[in-house]
This record gives sequence, structure tokens and C-alpha cells, in this order.
Amino acid sequence: MPRLLQFLCLVAVAVSLSACIPVKDVGDAWSKAKLDPALEGRWDIPEDPGDFLAFVKSGDHYEFSTTDGGQIRDNGLVKTLIVGDQKFGLMIKPDDKDEKSGVLMPYRVDDDKLYISHIDAKGADEDVNIAKEDLESATSLKIEKLDQKSLEALAYIFEKSPHKVEALTAMKQGQ
Repeated sequence: MPRLLQFLCLVAVAVSLSACIPVKDVGDAWSKAKLDPALEGRWDIPEDPGDFLAFVKSGDHYEFSTTDGGQIRDNGLVKTLIVGDQKFGLMIKPDDKDEKSGVLMPYRVDDDKLYISHIDAKGADEDVNIAKEDLESATSLKIEKLDQKSLEALAYIFEKSPHKVEALTAMKQGQ
């Protein structure tokens, strides 16, 4: 199996497991990422009234937080990487001074609605012809090193897969 196809298979499995894709080493991607003005602000979560996501501009990045039952659940620093038409939020921990690890979140903003994408696990199985046992054993899979090649592979999967699922995650406050 060609190396690129093997890599795409592994990436598809990782993507199928979660909307957030763990990255062990973000490399220089953080310095190349930009602010996406469309993300800035407070986003209400329709399924959980009172809970929200917030992206607050702080220099060259956003400070991200979300609530669960009124309690702050997650936080991080966020910038956006764009490959073709696909946007990926790159989040690192605020205390990760070396900016080594993080997560990628495929998303789009349309009419003040935030959609977060993932590949349906069953669809990924069909897309790359991987047995269900292999999907189940891949729960700890991460992108080891984030570089242009891995970003292009992820973007290709999100653009081409017929099993892409976009979920309306949040709406701009006041919408």
C-alpha cells in the first residue's frame, strides 16, 4: 500500500473517533496559524441552554472557553489553519509554553452558526476499507507531527468523504 494511502487511512481513523483530532507535536503550525474573525465572540449551544463557547481575542490568538452546566469546562488558545476551503481550529493549552501538543477541530462558520465536522466512523470504515476491529483498536491514535502534508491529507478527507458529518454546534449570541 503506498505510504500516502496508508497515512490517509490512519488519519481517517483518527478523524472518525472525534471531532477534535489530537496532535502530539504542532511543530511550527502555531506560528503559521491566523485569527479567523468569524470565530470571535460568544456562541450559544442550542442543545444546552445557558451553556456557550467563547472566543476572546488576545493578541495574535483567541482565548477559548466553554461551559457545562454554568461551569467552565475547557480552555485553551486558538488560531485557525486553512487548507483549501477547509478550516481547522488549532487549540493548545494556555500553559503549554513550548506549544508542542494540541488538538485540531475542523469547522466552518455560516450565517452566524458554527458547524464542527467529523467523519462518521462507519463511513470511515467504508472510505478506507478498514475492519471494525481496527477502528476500535485505534482509539489512542494521534497525529504525531503536524505539517503541511498532514494538513493537506486531513483537508482532502474532509472535502472528499461522502461520510462527513457537520453538526450545528453553536449560534452567535443574540441569533
